[in-house]
Amino acid sequence: MWSCKKCREQHEDSFLVCWSCGTTRDGVEDPAFGLEDGPEVIEAERMPASRRSVHSAWPPLDASQRLTDSVCPKCTAQKMIPEVTVIDSNGSSSDNLTVRLDRNPQAWVFKNPAFQELKAKVCGACGYTELYVTDPAALWSAYLIQRDG
Repeated sequence: MWSCKKCREQHEDSFLVCWSCGTTRDGVEDPAFGLEDGPEVIEAERMPASRRSVHSAWPPLDASQRLTDSVCPKCTAQKMIPEVTVIDSNGSSSDNLTVRLDRNPQAWVFKNPAFQELKAKVCGACGYTELYVTDPAALWSAYLIQRDG
């Protein structure tokens, strides 16, 4: 166990940075930690990906980065396991977890749904998990039909 030098939060030894304030075990503060938006976010762009906060809004990840980035945004361990299948089990059967967006939600019967399978990335060090759809562009297209339809 170690204590954060800034906020005194207790952490397991597997964590390299404080989850509460973003300070490293050595006491180095992350200036981008907790940024949501605003001019300060541009500074985060200059930081290496391993030092950016999970809450940082800049730069956004494209689909290929999201699938291949191996650094955990929570603990900075390079142990992200990509494309983990997420299963929905209802007792007698199990299916891959999906999201559904109705292109025509006001319709009584023919809602024209778009389905996308959910996948996960899981950190092998701290267990942090991210969910993402396998084809975000297709889901976005369905949303545009819903919004503009």
